[in-house]
Amino acid sequence: MAATTATATNKQVKLTSNDGVEFEVDIKVAECSKTLKTMLDDLGVEENEDVNIPLPNVNGETLAKVIEWCNHHKVRIRSKIF
Repeated sequence: MAATTATATNKQVKLTSNDGVEFEVDIKVAECSKTLKTMLDDLGVEENEDVNIPLPNVNGETLAKVIEWCNHHKVRIRSKIF
């Protein structure tokens, strides 16, 4: 089961929950979560790399809510960060 919540023109990251649900989201959306931003920074993600982040402590339902929150707040958060 997979869910896509981002456009093809932006860099994507794949987030995989502990129950195998995969979400492909814009990397800027994922970075709205401090935890995911730290993980991406720690991995040293390059612009042309495919990124798959397993989240063994998060189930698909919870991850869907986190992504929904990030999508809803991405404009407000990005304007404060940058």
